[in-house]
Amino acid sequence: MNDGLIDALGHNAWAMRELLRVCRELTPAQLQATAPGTYGSISETFRHIVSSEARYYARLAGEPLPSEGTVECPNLDEFAARVDDLAGTWDRYLAQPFDADRTLVVPWNDGHDYDVPAGVILVQAIHHGNEHRAHGLHRAVVDRRDAAGVGSVGPRRGDASREAAGRVAIPVI
Repeated sequence: MNDGLIDALGHNAWAMRELLRVCRELTPAQLQATAPGTYGSISETFRHIVSSEARYYARLAGEPLPSEGTVECPNLDEFAARVDDLAGTWDRYLAQPFDADRTLVVPWNDGHDYDVPAGVILVQAIHHGNEHRAHGLHRAVVDRRDAAGVGSVGPRRGDASREAAGRVAIPVI
């Protein structure tokens, strides 16, 4: 009945596992690297994706919202375990009929409450991870290429103007 939704969220879990697999080859410094125009470091992005997905689920299930947390980022094994937990949670949740038109009242950070269809929250749970993974995967691939000495297009590490701004350029591949 919810096969398409189960498949989409299953894809999210698969994509996270693949990105975690690729990132196991990175150094701790590479996992903490940031790039202009992205959420933050690879580790911070993992934490943001996983904690946001948990909050989307909690909102849909009517459970208390977990916080994103400000403590040290979990390691890759802890992220992988959380991804597996979330995949199972979504499978159990979607084993029941899903009412995409059900209205949820969502308090927003502007101080107002908004009526949001459950389907919009579920779509955001799927889209949000895709958007951030695209940034994280790009950084991971570029860092691996740079570590291997493979050339890339665009400004290179060591570009004085970017270093002066406190940022390392991540080229487009």
